[in-house]
Amino acid sequence: MIRAAQKVDADDPRADALRRRCADIGLNPSQANLVRVASQMAGLPTGKALILGVTDPDLARKAFDAVEGYRAARERYQRIALGLSMYPAAPKMEMEPEPFEVDDAAQTDDRTPEEKERDARNSMAFWDGCYQKLSLADRSHIDGVLFGWADVVQNGKLTPRGSEFVAAAIKFEEIVDRACE
Repeated sequence: MIRAAQKVDADDPRADALRRRCADIGLNPSQANLVRVASQMAGLPTGKALILGVTDPDLARKAFDAVEGYRAARERYQRIALGLSMYPAAPKMEMEPEPFEVDDAAQTDDRTPEEKERDARNSMAFWDGCYQKLSLADRSHIDGVLFGWADVVQNGKLTPRGSEFVAAAIKFEEIVDRACE
């Protein structure tokens, strides 16, 4: 679960950026709203829509976690099991080699490629099982935002497609929550 700071002070170096985020989403820059937009979700279209469309911050966070969990599982499955990328190829930029240091506490992924593929398939099976319980319309609303086909916020207001996405994301969160019980 994504957690935001509890308070944003005037001398916080993020304060100007958070006030800008509030303006972009159409919120007044109150202390509560600054804290709300300090989370990762305010930087993504899915999160912006949920921040505007859901009054309960915990429900918005849970719905964001569900949608982003599905997106991550789908991306991982396509990359590992299918060898596909959700993103277009981009030119590679060569960088000057830098010294590489690893924290001793850091854990490396020592799974075999077969184990990684199995885990990606199992994760996708769980998320897709939940996703398929949504109506076709709700899946379309979520896909529209995940793939960038639908604008969810314009001029600081939730668009009709944004409202449809919020409703679908809440339904999806309820399905995921029941599946995890």
